[in-house]
Amino acid sequence: MKIKGIICSVFLLLVLSIKAEDKKTNECQSTVVNISNKELSVNTHTHGAELQNIVSLTSGQEYLWQGEEAYWKRRSPILFPFVGRLWNNGYTLEGKRYMMDTHGFAKDCTFDLVVKKNYEAWFKLVSDEHTFVQYPFHFELLIGYILDGKRLKVVWNVRNNSSLSMPFQIGGHPGFRYTDFDPDSKHNAYLKFETIHDTISYIVKEKNGFFLQHPTSNSLLLNEDALLPVSQELFKDDALIFENYQARKLTILDKNKEDYISLEFDMLVFAIWSLSKKNAPFICIEPWWGKGDEENFEGEIYRRKWTQTVSASEDFVTSYTIEILK
Repeated sequence: MKIKGIICSVFLLLVLSIKAEDKKTNECQSTVVNISNKELSVNTHTHGAELQNIVSLTSGQEYLWQGEEAYWKRRSPILFPFVGRLWNNGYTLEGKRYMMDTHGFAKDCTFDLVVKKNYEAWFKLVSDEHTFVQYPFHFELLIGYILDGKRLKVVWNVRNNSSLSMPFQIGGHPGFRYTDFDPDSKHNAYLKFETIHDTISYIVKEKNGFFLQHPTSNSLLLNEDALLPVSQELFKDDALIFENYQARKLTILDKNKEDYISLEFDMLVFAIWSLSKKNAPFICIEPWWGKGDEENFEGEIYRRKWTQTVSASEDFVTSYTIEILK
């Protein structure tokens, strides 16, 4: 079995046991699923297997963005089977054209709850005649949420049940509330990057929402504390995209520069995003195995930048971890 990401043998056995169990619990009739421990209460939803809440049980603080439509109605959508926009809203596979919305269809599908325990919940989406029209592969997408103290691990398992290699991308899009948002404040938060290299750079999309084939690389401008001040102006060109494994962990700090929440990951691409037209009370940190199309890209989907492949009857497993720090 070929496996990518941060996974140990014990965790692999857990995933396999979930596959073997493959049953629905009584809670499957409910759309909202709760897991909790002494520190946190976490709600997820069978629609999109999407996170709904991350609440401290000591302070009552909500950490996850709550999807206010005046800003952004999502909370933490799962991006699958592709990340970002596709040129002309579609892609080519073996000469045939398929249509696909931005960030794929998983975010709008109903998942089955297959395992529910006190500290963890697992959801599964299986291909059917509806997904096959957009994505002609037999797959299983397993999403897990595991609580450990103040840490929430989010696990993605993509299984290829087709007879041929399966191209795909997958990504996360969690939004986090600012603790002390002030619409009149220039900076409502700071970001700390734990980088692999001394410098870090990003690219942005063009005005049409796509990337140039050779986009300009922009150096990240940190302040004297090696922090990135987060402002509305930062997102004037939409999301900032970081490629090639430039960081492993991002921490959000409040206006007093105190650590608030962190996201640790092992993805080759990540993005940071918030609104540019409004001073929004949230920021998204998005770990991706993939990226949106370049302008005029009409080649085979296998040639789309950062497209992953999983062989027949094999799995691709990866995860990221959210940690509450305040």
